[in-house]
Amino acid sequence: MPLSHSSKPIQDHLGAHFAVRVDEAEFRRARNCLKDVLREVDATQEASVEYQDYGIQKSLFFRDPDKNIVEIACWVGHPTDRINKSI
Repeated sequence: MPLSHSSKPIQDHLGAHFAVRVDEAEFRRARNCLKDVLREVDATQEASVEYQDYGIQKSLFFRDPDKNIVEIACWVGHPTDRINKSI
């Protein structure tokens, strides 16, 4: 949702952000098309995406149109992923 006209975006998040966890297939899809999706949403916004591989977790970081930092995270081989797949 866009900020109200009287609100100003936080310029320095000091690392604060929110994350959304997805499965490996969705993560691959996001990694392949996220820059294009960001450009479609707002052609004037920065469309950079930072990829990080932490071993057990892979992440994509980007800014939404209000400059909030968003993370798409995928836990690789996490025990709950194995449980969910077996159900």
